[in-house]
Amino acid sequence: MIPDEIKERFLNADGRKERVWAGANQTYRMLSNGDAKIVLLADNAKPPEIVMPIEAEAKRKKVDIYYGPKEEIGKLAKCPRHATAACIV
Repeated sequence: MIPDEIKERFLNADGRKERVWAGANQTYRMLSNGDAKIVLLADNAKPPEIVMPIEAEAKRKKVDIYYGPKEEIGKLAKCPRHATAACIV
């Protein structure tokens, strides 16, 4: 479950001069670069192995992780499709 304050932060990222990245590859890249501040991961990703490296990297970098359905993550990231992962930079 993604808390309301995190949803609000993703939806209002433009006004806060933050950028939202959607997708597993982009989220992993932002984590690897040390740019990601908050990570959203899909709890219904198929196959679940897609989000495992992202989760491990986020834990290693001590970045906050929140879990929710990929449909909701896609909406929060303003992506026209479902997203298995998203982050705020």
